[in-house]
This record gives sequence, structure tokens and C-alpha cells, in this order.
Amino acid sequence: MIYGLAGPFGGLATVGMNASSWIAASGLSIRALNLSIEDIPEALKSGEADIAIGFLPEFSGQFYQQFLFDTDYVCIAAADNPIAQGRFTLKKYLAARHAIAELQGTGHSVVQQTLELQGIELRVGARVPHLLSIPFVVASSDLIATIPRAFGITFGAEPQLKQLRHPIELPKVEIKLLWHERFHADAASRWLRNQLVTVFKTVKWI
Repeated sequence: MIYGLAGPFGGLATVGMNASSWIAASGLSIRALNLSIEDIPEALKSGEADIAIGFLPEFSGQFYQQFLFDTDYVCIAAADNPIAQGRFTLKKYLAARHAIAELQGTGHSVVQQTLELQGIELRVGARVPHLLSIPFVVASSDLIATIPRAFGITFGAEPQLKQLRHPIELPKVEIKLLWHERFHADAASRWLRNQLVTVFKTVKWI
């Protein structure tokens, strides 16, 4: 059986599942779908996607939601980037060029709103369509990026990257599980939701 996971944090679930014995169950396959935020509602309604995972406050009405975890933000830079040496200050943050993921549902809108309220405009060096691209862009350049701390699990102890305490106080965002009301009572969908909740409870967020 193939389960489709949508949303910017769908990839996090597959990372956690790799260590879970239940993914080895006969016939089970997990597929992370690369869908835009605009396409996710129809995908959930049609059954193309079973679950969406992300910061998606605009989803309501026909959709059920379940809290998974909240996360704050960190900066990442290449380990050999001079800006990552010593104390990471606001001055360094503002002087750096930034890589930004433009996909909705990552919480970046919260970051952007906070910066705008403080009158801060970043020097953007690259814009990428997906959060998963950010570590690769940063590791091979002089760019830095602001990412949800929980996303660090996707590259773990990658020696080419360094996590830095964010110099700006940013609000936490809640990452939730979402599904369409059509499948709320569906046994397979309910099983998947329960498994995902269990997986996320056992993952050590860094």
C-alpha cells in the first residue's frame, strides 16, 4: 500500500520512519509529494495525498488538524564560512547574504513578518522552491539561511554545515498533521495518522 505525504515537512516524517520497524511491514510504501500549497487541498480531498504536514494555518473547514510539535529557528552556514566563526551576532546576520525557501507552509512568513516589523531587509543571495534545497545551497556557498530547528534532523551532524543561534527572537510555529474530512473515519488513514504521531513523538529534534 502506498501512502502519500504532502506539505513542506512531509520529508521529516520519512526521515523518522527510516528508523521505525513498522515501515518494513509487507507492502507498505511512503511517498513524499512535492506539491504547492495551492494544490494540497485538492490532493487531500481526492486522496492523492493522505496527509499534509506543515505550518498551514490557512487550512480549515473541511480539514482536521492535529498538533505534532512546535519549533523555533536557527541559522545555518557552511562550517568553513568565516561568518560562522566566533559569536554569531546581529551585525553578522545583517551583513550576510541569505538563501530563502519560498515554499509556503515552512513558517517563513512568520520570519518575514517579524523582520518587517523590525524594519529589517535581508540581502538575498538565492531563492529556492523547497526547504530541502537549503542545506545544499548553504554548504557550497557563502550564504546563510534561517530554518526551523526541527528541520536540522534532515541533515543531522553534517560536517559541512554549522547551526548558529539566531540573533533575532522569532516566534515558534506549530507544525500540524492535516487530513480531509472524507477520510477521517477511514481505517487506513486513521492507522497512518496514529503511526505518524508516534514517530514524531520519538524523534529527537535538534
